[in-house]
Amino acid sequence: MKILAIEDCFVTYYLLEGILKDCQIDKISSFKEALNINYSDYKLIFLDLHLESYDDDITRVESGIPIYQHIRKYSNLPIIFFTADSYDSFKSYISEDKNAYYLSKYPPTETSLIDLVNAITRL
Repeated sequence: MKILAIEDCFVTYYLLEGILKDCQIDKISSFKEALNINYSDYKLIFLDLHLESYDDDITRVESGIPIYQHIRKYSNLPIIFFTADSYDSFKSYISEDKNAYYLSKYPPTETSLIDLVNAITRL
């Protein structure tokens, strides 16, 4: 299965790669890269809610939600927000999207990650 990880932390990427050994995981790490992806090549997306990007060379912004909104313009692929946050407001934001999921990075468990991926890809 081909998975896209939109993640700026290499540790998280390697964690995904190590747990999901039977999957091909492509990684991108910026908002600009996310705008130019052919999402139809993938079965599932992992998205860092707090992916850091830069509006210019100085201004840092979090681009997870704008990337999510961009993806939804073109695709209804399952998206797992793999993040350290547990903001209730964020969870309610994605609650209407039946193909958006939330999984905490801390502590990530191999079983919870594999079970969620398997459940989503069986749908």
